[in-house]
Amino acid sequence: FVSGTGPGGSALAAPNAQRQITVAGGDLAAAGTFTFTINATVDASATGSLQNNVAVTTTTPESNSANNSAVATTTINPRTSSLSGVVFVDNNRDGMFNAGDVGQSGVTVQLTGTETGGGAVSTTQVTAAGGAYSFQNLAAGSYTVKRVDKPAALQDGAEQLGTNATANIDAIDNAFTQLGLGVNVQAPNFNFGLVNEPVSKRRFLASTVN
Repeated sequence: FVSGTGPGGSALAAPNAQRQITVAGGDLAAAGTFTFTINATVDASATGSLQNNVAVTTTTPESNSANNSAVATTTINPRTSSLSGVVFVDNNRDGMFNAGDVGQSGVTVQLTGTETGGGAVSTTQVTAAGGAYSFQNLAAGSYTVKRVDKPAALQDGAEQLGTNATANIDAIDNAFTQLGLGVNVQAPNFNFGLVNEPVSKRRFLASTVN
């Protein structure tokens, strides 16, 4: 509980540990109404479904008591996770980004998927200098991360699974699929490898200027 305003602008308080708030509606005519506002915050670690409950009582007789309560449910899915990696030229062709490999800038990486709360996600990034990409402010959910393009002089290499999230590798589409991301998780090193095209005698001769 942060603050509250009752009928007529009166201040509301939550004096007990259960955060129960009593609002005095005063005398109401038949079918009359009153409104109140309560401001609250949610703990940063809160997840799942949270319920707010409201109930009304009266000191005078009423003909219908079946509509004296209501429940509002809110799904909490904080966007505190991230997913990152590098698009790189795998010079030693070992499928790992390590010494001797070079990050590749200017490559588009696409993120799609569904948050656990049901929200759809679709966004892209272009790798920066050094080949890095990073998707921030993600909710827990199931995602696909795909390398969309590459320089014409390079060929598809191997994908390298990162840490702190589970995923499958789709080598045909150059993607990590069914990537399960948790709450408040930083999942790095989901890397996309590229390799140099081998130099053949035919290509060498075709490129020779007489």
